[in-house]
Amino acid sequence: MVRSKMDFFNESLKGGLPKKDALHYIYPPSRTSYRQKGENNRVPVNHVFERRFQQLFWARTPEECLDFLVDYFWGGRIEILENYLDKRRSKTTITKNYG
Repeated sequence: MVRSKMDFFNESLKGGLPKKDALHYIYPPSRTSYRQKGENNRVPVNHVFERRFQQLFWARTPEECLDFLVDYFWGGRIEILENYLDKRRSKTTITKNYG
């Protein structure tokens, strides 16, 4: 039986978040100044999530990623982002479907 990439992805989520085995640039090196390319610009992530992120967002900055989500997927409804930020800042529990 041939296993699909989705099988691997779903199995990696069993029991919580998958292992963080890759480094992700918060601001892509091709888009940043020398000062922003330090260690504070990299965070550990799962390699499958990293690949998916790159496929969707390419070399966009965090601000460009959010703009893309608001405009393309949320129909310009910026209040979705504002509501999330309010909840996050108040440490309200946010339902997660990835672990």
